[in-house]
Amino acid sequence: MKTISVIIPAYMEADNIRAAVKNTIWALNEAKVDDYEVVIIDCLRRDGTHDGTPDIADSLAKQDVRIKVLHNPYVDYGAKYWMGVDVARFPYVTMVPGDNELAREALRDMLIHLGEADILTTYAINTEVRSFSRRVISRLFTFLVNISTGLNMRYYNGACVHRTDVLRKIKDRNLSFAYMAKLLTGLIKEGYSYKEIPIILQKREGGKSTALKAGNFISVGKTIFDLFWRYRIRGGR
Repeated sequence: MKTISVIIPAYMEADNIRAAVKNTIWALNEAKVDDYEVVIIDCLRRDGTHDGTPDIADSLAKQDVRIKVLHNPYVDYGAKYWMGVDVARFPYVTMVPGDNELAREALRDMLIHLGEADILTTYAINTEVRSFSRRVISRLFTFLVNISTGLNMRYYNGACVHRTDVLRKIKDRNLSFAYMAKLLTGLIKEGYSYKEIPIILQKREGGKSTALKAGNFISVGKTIFDLFWRYRIRGGR
């Protein structure tokens, strides 16, 4: 049976969270997934306020028993992912951005391949929907991670599917914005199988992306340094 837990991290996504959940469920059904759960993990601003996202998430959960919500004070992007991994009920787990950037057709196309490899990883083929600055930063990040690790991946921060049991064995959990790059490189270096799948991004219709926050740049820089030190300086696998 094809079963999966879908984590939806949300930070100030009142304009997008309903559509993100709706499109996720559409993709799960279209991909003929046998059973699933959707775990929305939100958080407050640092000052304790929010834009209504927690209330919307609770409303969605009341409408569908397959949706659950975890509320938090301010926590980093990666922390939400690991919270979802810890509560996941199914053998596979994936993350869908709460900003609804991932097109439902793209998610469907990824989920169709569920079970074909230990890891399913995606890369966008229509990056023009993102700002020029974000495209440049994304390409530079991918280049630097490949140089640091000796891999040749197309992208490191896209939607991915992992085996839940494998993730739960990981003790060194990166909690930063760039958590997926460190996770992917580590597992691939350990020999887990992976499959790269092309996807189409969906242009945001509301809200503003939080990807280019100053704190995220710091975490990205630290991740690149850590990877370079591990694989190029220390010669790790």
